[in-house]
Amino acid sequence: MPPVAAALATLAALPALAYADAPWSPPAALPGAGDISVSVAMTASGASAVLTWADRSHGTPATPSLLTPVGSDGSLGTPVGVDLFDGRAVGFGGTGYALAGGSTVDHRAIAGDQASVVVGLGSVDRGLGPIGKLPGTKGQVVLDLAADARGDVALVTGKATGSRSVWRLLAGGHGFRRVLDIPAGATSGHAAVAVGTHGETLVAWSDDGELFARDVSRKGAVGMTARLGPGRGASIDAAVDGTGRRLVAWDSQTVDEGEPTSPAVTRFATAKAGRPFGTTRTLETIAALGTGHYVHAPGVRLVLDGGSRALLAWTGHDATTFVVKAAEVVGGRVGASAVLSPAGTDAVLGDAATDPAGAATVLWRAGVAGSDSSGPLGGPRAVSRVFASVRAAGATTFGRREAISDPAVYISESPAAAIDPTNGRSLAVFPSGTAIVVATRPAG
Repeated sequence: MPPVAAALATLAALPALAYADAPWSPPAALPGAGDISVSVAMTASGASAVLTWADRSHGTPATPSLLTPVGSDGSLGTPVGVDLFDGRAVGFGGTGYALAGGSTVDHRAIAGDQASVVVGLGSVDRGLGPIGKLPGTKGQVVLDLAADARGDVALVTGKATGSRSVWRLLAGGHGFRRVLDIPAGATSGHAAVAVGTHGETLVAWSDDGELFARDVSRKGAVGMTARLGPGRGASIDAAVDGTGRRLVAWDSQTVDEGEPTSPAVTRFATAKAGRPFGTTRTLETIAALGTGHYVHAPGVRLVLDGGSRALLAWTGHDATTFVVKAAEVVGGRVGASAVLSPAGTDAVLGDAATDPAGAATVLWRAGVAGSDSSGPLGGPRAVSRVFASVRAAGATTFGRREAISDPAVYISESPAAAIDPTNGRSLAVFPSGTAIVVATRPAG
């Protein structure tokens, strides 16, 4: 029996898992998926697709990755093999999605310094089209991938250190074009890219301990480079809202072999369309707390929830434990933050998602002291478990915390979140044991 068919048969024979709090569905394993690398593409039609590594526990799979459709009702479709590795996925338009990752040889992942960046486009109704290489990207990786509702897609590529490049495919166009090269030194780090409603593209990156941003108009005009502030070791997120306002949030901290060597600082900067960035705002500073107690990626998430509004979520600290916080950003102004995780329990941010109606879901892991597997600092060992905080459309506050993952399984990686824009259904995807699991929650 083929591996995917065998996995489907095994899944069908398993009893339902009842450890998720209502109204979350029992988490269901993605057939044939490995236990690492999760990326979710949500489309405007409500159909989505989850990109993962293929399972390697029973030998080399036919392709390095799998793309599994998820219906608007949360049902899992038949997985499709994808000839790339370490991939990212993003949805656009009614049913479209874009994938980007590393190239393969004979359907196998190859060494990073020999791989090139490959991209592919598809739709939930017609499937995935050809996977093609981006020229001149040998030895590079995908640092971020973004799209807008029109079908404009952008990605930023680069090596672990050194220069970065921004590639873009405008809706209706033919092939990705490199629209910006960013010189960077040996201490360069993460980069993020965002696409506005009219195809304008924003890129933010760290280099030599600083955080920078630059934009490219739909017609290809490149703006001035803006220095936003300190950014060594930064985890970055970026967005362009419906008014053309640019927003950048980042968490920066240096770590040496598990030992934080600087405080973790969360910052935010914004600029109106066509205007320079204003003064950077510091949202949180966490002292260097000792081995393992540094902020686990992503650290910060910035997601649009319609018009000139965005949701900003990050990992903070209350002087005793790590906590997860969220604040609404309206017209570039960050409102009062709310603590989503319970007092006395360490928690770190996993992911955040919103929809145009204003609904929001923030996923977080409890029992993680920054990156360490212990519970509260100096306390007993705790199990890292995935929880959700949900804000209904039209509401101004988040509801009670809701457990999703198995309390007996330590969740070591961050979950991924998405919301179906047609019915408000939330989607949570995360590694659990040797599987990747999916749970859904109705709106409200």
